[in-house]
Amino acid sequence: MSEFLSGWEPFTRWDIWSFFLDALWVAIRIAAISMVLSLVIGVAMAVARLASPRLVRWPAASYVEAFRATPLLLLIFFVFFGSARTPLE
Repeated sequence: MSEFLSGWEPFTRWDIWSFFLDALWVAIRIAAISMVLSLVIGVAMAVARLASPRLVRWPAASYVEAFRATPLLLLIFFVFFGSARTPLE
């Protein structure tokens, strides 16, 4: 039994849990910011696509169709590898 528990020993230390909790907080913040931004952009594009002037409707339709036609994995790669080049802290 002690052999099984010896692999879990690092999880009894507070510095490990502190690291995990900090990472969890960052993930929650990123998810919340992403949800708010996607809602704002989505509503703006939906309203722009319903607008009568072509100068407003066509760029919004192009934006929507470009993201609709791009595979999700490609977008994830773009964000993952592209975000490494931004000076975020």
